[in-house]
Amino acid sequence: MKRVGALVIAMALVAGAIFIRRALDDRSVGSSTSSSDSRATLLCAPEVADACRRLANTDVTEEEPGTTEARLHAGGKLGADGWVVSQPWPTFVDRRDISPVLASSPIVAVMKSERATKLAAACGGTIAWRCIGDHVGQMWSSFGGDPSWGEFKVGHDTTDTTDGFLSVVSATNGWFGNADYASNDFTDDPDFQPWFARLEQSVEGAAPTTAISPIDLFAATPSAYSVVTTLESSVPSSISSNPSFRIIPLAPTVRADVVLVAGADRFDLGELSGALSRTGWGRASAPTTSGLPNTGVMVALRSLQSSLTK
Repeated sequence: MKRVGALVIAMALVAGAIFIRRALDDRSVGSSTSSSDSRATLLCAPEVADACRRLANTDVTEEEPGTTEARLHAGGKLGADGWVVSQPWPTFVDRRDISPVLASSPIVAVMKSERATKLAAACGGTIAWRCIGDHVGQMWSSFGGDPSWGEFKVGHDTTDTTDGFLSVVSATNGWFGNADYASNDFTDDPDFQPWFARLEQSVEGAAPTTAISPIDLFAATPSAYSVVTTLESSVPSSISSNPSFRIIPLAPTVRADVVLVAGADRFDLGELSGALSRTGWGRASAPTTSGLPNTGVMVALRSLQSSLTK
C-alpha cells in the first residue's frame, strides 16, 4: 500500500509540474503578445507617410487614399488602429470618428521661372486656372514662349491621390470662381466641360508611364511639363530651394486638411501635428477655408473627370 501511495504522490507531483510549466508558458506567451500589442498601427496616405513614420511605437502602412476608399466602400476593414489622411477622403466613406484638422497645405502650381514669366504675361499678369486651361495643347511659341519649349503641357497626379483629386477640384473652382457651384452647373455652363475635357485629357496624355509622380518627374526632368500642380507640402526641396523654379499660389485656394480617422485613444494628436509640421505641412486651417465644394459635388466631379479621360 505504501508503494501505491508513493506512486500516487509521484504522479501528482509530475502532473503538478506539468501544470505549472504550462501556466508559465502561457504567461510568457501572454507577456509577448502584450508587448507586441503596445505598438500601434497606422494607415497613412503617401502625402503624410513621412510624418507618420516619426511617431514612436507605431507600425506604418502607406496606401493611396483612393485605394483605401474603394476597400471601405466594398465593406472591407481599415486594417489599422487609425488612418491619417487628408480630407475629403474620410467624408467620402462617411466616417464620423474624425479628429480636428491637424495640418493643412494648399494646391499650388510649379513652373520654371522663365516660363512662369511668359505665361503670366499671356494671362494678363496673374497665372490662374482659366488661363492655364486655355493654353493647354498650344505651342509656347504661339503666346510668346521659346519655340524650343514645345507644347504647353500640364501635369497633376491621378484622382486616387490627394494631390491629383484636389488639383481637379482646384481647376474647377478656378473656372467657376469659387466652391459654391452645384453638379448641374457642369452641364448648365456650356463652356465648362469642353474646357475641362481639354485640360484633363492633356494631363492624362502627359502622365508618366512609371509610378513616379508628376512633381517628382518634373524635379528630375523639367522639360516634361510646363506646369505641375501639387500640394505645397509635396514640392521637393530640390525645387523649393532652387530659384530657377517658381511656386505659384492658385486662387481660389484649395487646401488639403489632414485628420486622424479612428484611433483617438491610441495616438497623441499633438505629437502627430508636430510631425506633420516638421515634414512641410502648415498650420491647421479652419474647415471654411479649405475651398472644398460639398461632398456630392466632389463625387460628381470625380466621376466626370473619369468619364472624360477614359
